Amino acid sequence: MQRGTYVFCSGCVVSFVEEYIKAGEGPCNHVTDECTANSTCTGVGGTCNCSEGYYDYGDTCVAKIKAGEGPCYHVTDECTANSTCTGVGGTCHCSEGYYDYGDTCVAKAELSETCGGSVLCDDAMSECIAGNTGENVCRCQLGYFDSNSYSSADGVCTSSAPHAAYEQVAINI
Repeated sequence: MQRGTYVFCSGCVVSFVEEYIKAGEGPCNHVTDECTANSTCTGVGGTCNCSEGYYDYGDTCVAKIKAGEGPCYHVTDECTANSTCTGVGGTCHCSEGYYDYGDTCVAKAELSETCGGSVLCDDAMSECIAGNTGENVCRCQLGYFDSNSYSSADGVCTSSAPHAAYEQVAINI
């Protein structure tokens, strides 16, 4: 059952003006078309909430903006998951630790974590190589080592020659 108001006037046809429950408001009762477009009711006596892939923009639920697209305006939840708006009138970009993979922002793998296919390594000095178990894992490139000896996924690739820059300067003198 839709909510609305019957409009009466002398000498005219009776009409029905539809009213929908806005996102974030209620109560609603799981009635078809009771909530505004692209939103659903959370339950009997519940509230209307924007459907997956949409965000609340005042009276309507608007499709979330994909990474690399815009314009965005720093409205709460306007960008797709794991992405943020770069500024008013800017574009949505994947958050740190994520990368744009088609329509979604995918988490990058830390050192010692499984990688390959759609999963890239997070550390710029790491690469995805075959590990001891046969599956691909993120490891530091030649000339770098894991700061925590691959004991957990929170290490960083550190140069094996920390004084290489100083040695290069000395050679050039």
